[in-house]
Amino acid sequence: MRTIKFLLLYILLSLVGGIEANAQLKHLDKTANFGEHPRLLLFDSDIQQIKSNIEKNELWRKIDDVIQSEARKLFEVDALKRVQKGRRILEVSREALRRIFYLSYSYRMTSDERFKARAEKEMLAIAGFEDWNPSHFLDVAEMTLAMAIGYDWLYRDLPESSKSEIKEAIIKKGIDTSFSTDNNSWLSSGHNWNQVCNTGMAYGAIAVYEDIPEIAKVVVDRAISSIALPMKGYAPDGAYPEGFTYWSYGTSFNVLFLSAIEKLFHTDFGLSSMEGFLPSAYFIENMITPSKESFNYGDSGDATSLNPTLFGLQIRCVIRLCCGVNIIT
Repeated sequence: MRTIKFLLLYILLSLVGGIEANAQLKHLDKTANFGEHPRLLLFDSDIQQIKSNIEKNELWRKIDDVIQSEARKLFEVDALKRVQKGRRILEVSREALRRIFYLSYSYRMTSDERFKARAEKEMLAIAGFEDWNPSHFLDVAEMTLAMAIGYDWLYRDLPESSKSEIKEAIIKKGIDTSFSTDNNSWLSSGHNWNQVCNTGMAYGAIAVYEDIPEIAKVVVDRAISSIALPMKGYAPDGAYPEGFTYWSYGTSFNVLFLSAIEKLFHTDFGLSSMEGFLPSAYFIENMITPSKESFNYGDSGDATSLNPTLFGLQIRCVIRLCCGVNIIT
């Protein structure tokens, strides 16, 4: 996850029970327009801004160099296989997220066909898995997020046959499985699974919106309602119920969700205003000891690491507390 965190930092800095498909929408208007591709996180205008920043700033150049260097290393490795360890394929899902993020980003920055071809190969291999392991739904969520990013960011340049296979996998092996009561207890939970799984499903739905518009709206609308449950746990002062490690995991995905819906709808539907959410940035800073270990509790580990999510939270928190205004990234 370290390299994924690095890219998430880049993005943040650059952008300073089942529900049936005909359910009543609580948050989205039935005429809501999800826009054209790319519609997840980085629009074309954002890419142009990043390129401008790279030209002007050495730090930006170094970050871009690291990402593209990591992406080039993937030219020499085999595509991922569905390797299950115990009850999980989560390790595979996380590596898929790392690879597809890096390759898709690098293609958008350079138009180098090798990056697109390698990302396409990876996504087609994953689309061919027998399933994404819905019995351990974190695996499905992170895999769907990975595939959604690649599908959306490369949408205009992928062959129709590849788009069809990838889209079909996102729908059938990702989104559809979230409507089974065997798999979706996280919808009513108050822990990190809710944040991760709702984010993965929402990204998948946004990516394939034009093919399943009514279901996509239900999935995103459902996520807006459901993700509020774990977000209540930050109240009143930002302390996260699951400790340092899971703050990083759950909150990172929560911020990815908020960023995606803000980009699309120019609102986060009041979620970032929930009590304790923004101040949790200060909580997590104070969880790090002089030894660079953490004050842990629950099943959280001692180790600390880069938390790029802090940047987005701190910027919003300062602006809101000092100026009384919201910030849309």
